[in-house]
Amino acid sequence: MINIEKYNSAKHPAVYTAQETAIMQAQNSPTILSLQKSEIKAQINGYILKAFTDSGVNINGQTSSDKERTILILSDSVADDLMQYFKTLTIQEIGLAIQNGIRGEYGDFYGINVKTIHQFCKAFRDSFERNETMRKVKQQAEPDEQKLSQAEIDKIMIPACIDAFEKYKATNELIDFGGAKFTYLKSIGLIILTPERQTEIMEQAKKEQAEESNKSIFKNGADSMAGIIAGKILKNLDKHETVKNAARLIALREYFDYLIEFEIELSEQLNC
Repeated sequence: MINIEKYNSAKHPAVYTAQETAIMQAQNSPTILSLQKSEIKAQINGYILKAFTDSGVNINGQTSSDKERTILILSDSVADDLMQYFKTLTIQEIGLAIQNGIRGEYGDFYGINVKTIHQFCKAFRDSFERNETMRKVKQQAEPDEQKLSQAEIDKIMIPACIDAFEKYKATNELIDFGGAKFTYLKSIGLIILTPERQTEIMEQAKKEQAEESNKSIFKNGADSMAGIIAGKILKNLDKHETVKNAARLIALREYFDYLIEFEIELSEQLNC
């Protein structure tokens, strides 16, 4: 039996990507909730102007004054939208979301307006990159009660992942309490997701969770000890955390399906 709690609480050094580092830095800025509308508009005005410049989208207006007025009006409307829907994001996270959005990281977009900026912010808020960054930061901040070495983690997780893969091939059942197997395979580079796919999986997880909200979490005779472990893990999770775990399970299932389709053994990928 895998000691999931021991693995999930282990404070091993986190490795941050460049994007995760940018997110951490952005999270040190003031939240939308803490700012006055005038302060939000002042920042947003610069982000929007840069977005038009970087994307090559034309600003409505014949003269410079007309274009400045267009930017000011848009900044005012975007500020209202942020104060209503994205209060917990920081002002620099908004800038990062817009920057990612115009680069196509959240799919195609048409023009720069309140709707597209809202979509950028929503995709950023729900992205795997942001949520994984927050998880890593939280994990590093937790008391170092019992630290596992990478070798110890490998000893626990490699057989657990292989066992889960073999059971999935035989029964099409996949259980990953707390997202431990997904987290491990992602941390060693076997599961790689583009920002676009991360957003799609998160949306899929939200939909599935809504449909399954009245059904039991545990199906088909999961053993009692696993239920106890999962219960402890899930006890303090909010709704959003539950959706994230569902998304991790979807991604893990996709990876296993890929291995099965191309007749690849997980043990080979793990050099066993």
